[in-house]
Amino acid sequence: VSPIQQMVIECWKDVLHRSDFRWESLLTTSFFHLLSFPSLSDDFFSIGGNSVSATMLVFALRKRFQTDLPLSILYQNPTISLMADAISRLTR
Repeated sequence: VSPIQQMVIECWKDVLHRSDFRWESLLTTSFFHLLSFPSLSDDFFSIGGNSVSATMLVFALRKRFQTDLPLSILYQNPTISLMADAISRLTR
């Protein structure tokens, strides 16, 4: 898990109020699935996100990364992996 992915994970955890995001102790995506943890490729909306939590997430990400991210970043990049890549490109 990259540093940007970890920061995105923390924002997802806070917004979705999920205590089962214990990413730092897990090493591989296949291990996530064995333990029924959301993976880096799970869709935000399929694990409990909605339009209200999407707005909250983007505001949290703006604060965390100190940049003006568009709300569309989540709709166009609904997974942790895709979102981290998009944020990386936008914050270079």
